[in-house]
Amino acid sequence: IRFLWTIGKAAAPWGVHSAYGKQFVIVTEGESDCLAIGQALEGFREAYQQDADPDTRRPYEDPRGSLEAMIPAVVAIPGAGGMKAGWDALLASKNVILALDADRAGRESAAKLRERLTAAGCVIRDWMPPYKDARNMLLHDGEHALYESIFELMYSFE
Repeated sequence: IRFLWTIGKAAAPWGVHSAYGKQFVIVTEGESDCLAIGQALEGFREAYQQDADPDTRRPYEDPRGSLEAMIPAVVAIPGAGGMKAGWDALLASKNVILALDADRAGRESAAKLRERLTAAGCVIRDWMPPYKDARNMLLHDGEHALYESIFELMYSFE
């Protein structure tokens, strides 16, 4: 067992604390996808930190804001149908990327979540992994390809 959710006992999406104060939030289907995207975003952070202003030694700012402001939060729901009633409010008015699995259950869940989160004032984009899920993309294509794919979709919010 890689992870264990106590069925029906989760009080909130896994990692939801990272969404407080963030404009962009990625919702994944399960913790392993959440961790895979988190690992890719850490790779981005490290690469970005190496690109520093020679005078201040601080990372260059993204035109849209600081490094942390542009890096999305990543949260996980426990499975394709795991978004409980009331959790929508935790993501209200955010730009949300649905990064659910490419299988039938993930696609059906993404369609339902799109409706629910739109009603909560969210702007939604659906990220369709070229593999079954984000974890498989990380394994096959690496961190750079995974975060570039996500950032490309984030730019579509503008």
